[in-house]
Amino acid sequence: MYMQAGGMVFLNNVFINGRIQYLTYNRDNSDAIVQGNIIDSDDYAGIYNSMGQNLLHTGNIMLSRRYFWVQPHSGTNYVNLGKTVARGNYFRGHDYYALYVGYNHSEQLFDFYEYYANKINSRAAGGIYYRMYDEVATRPYANRALWEFPDQYPPLNQGLHTYNATQVANIQPYVSVGVDRHSRKPFYNHAMMDGKSYLGDDGRTKVMQNHDNRNLFDFYAVHLNRIGGSMFSCNFNNFSQQAIRVQVKITYKVDPGIFVNTRSVTHSKMILLIFDHFGRVVPGTRVELPFQETMTEYIYDKTATLAPGAYSVMMTCRKDGHYNMRIMTFSKLNCVVSGAQPKNIEISHNGFHDYLLLNNPSKAVAGYMTKEGTEPIINNPQRTTIRFRKIRF
Repeated sequence: MYMQAGGMVFLNNVFINGRIQYLTYNRDNSDAIVQGNIIDSDDYAGIYNSMGQNLLHTGNIMLSRRYFWVQPHSGTNYVNLGKTVARGNYFRGHDYYALYVGYNHSEQLFDFYEYYANKINSRAAGGIYYRMYDEVATRPYANRALWEFPDQYPPLNQGLHTYNATQVANIQPYVSVGVDRHSRKPFYNHAMMDGKSYLGDDGRTKVMQNHDNRNLFDFYAVHLNRIGGSMFSCNFNNFSQQAIRVQVKITYKVDPGIFVNTRSVTHSKMILLIFDHFGRVVPGTRVELPFQETMTEYIYDKTATLAPGAYSVMMTCRKDGHYNMRIMTFSKLNCVVSGAQPKNIEISHNGFHDYLLLNNPSKAVAGYMTKEGTEPIINNPQRTTIRFRKIRF
């Protein structure tokens, strides 16, 4: 819902079931008041002020399934800036908080913008992080206009160079550059996870012990929208052309909410496939995993003749419309790579076995990864283990 008119006054209203909620988006030189409203938006909500417009935005409860967008709009032809006061608002989101005031040649607005005494629930269903420009991170503090970042509940860790630009729950060290989205790091018995252990990949997914049964594991999508989200992967180099067999076994179930997601019927599937280092899918290896509500074993078994090169076995899932949502619960998961010439296969990492670290930290080697599943076997249906020849000296 966009309000593109002048003189808009919204007092003590309730707005629900909207996709986008901006109560001020004026393109006229008129003042606006938004006070005491409850705004619940399926997509995003925010505070929009226009140049030449005075805006009082106070005491509102703003709930968003995605993000908040706070920025100006240059819709008028007047040269005055207008004064904006945004205070006493409560925000709750599930993705990020776009604090874009002062960007795109609008730095002067900060001299006439007061932003303070607001509160943000950063733990609602997972966590929310900031997006901002250099201007909003520095300029407000250079003038006398009262400017404060929203109070965080609960208090969060602040990054070294950014303000709360951290990932889900904001409870662990964060690296924003160079994350491969394939490997995960374990965190054990975390107080802010009710004592549960979990695996994190810096902002896209979490694998954690189930709350009721620590021998089950929940896979959460923190942010798999607009990307080819990696759930689990096994990466290997093949040094000779040969027939390579990949077997994945997973015992899992999904929540009912996964079934009723109708936002995207194309990109909400769980996919298993093999692709090369160019991102090209190996023909005949792509399958869609069924959405099943009872714990059932699924077996993936594909053989393909692969040329020398680097390959990935990946379980992927793009969950349009779902942030910080449990995609599935599983009990067992493994991946085995075999070939006619196993000595010419080198498995660098098998993420299908990383979850074993949660209940058995002793499996952690090579820093924090496990070596489980990194030994290729010979591709022979009658032989599934490696036999070592005894050498007598």
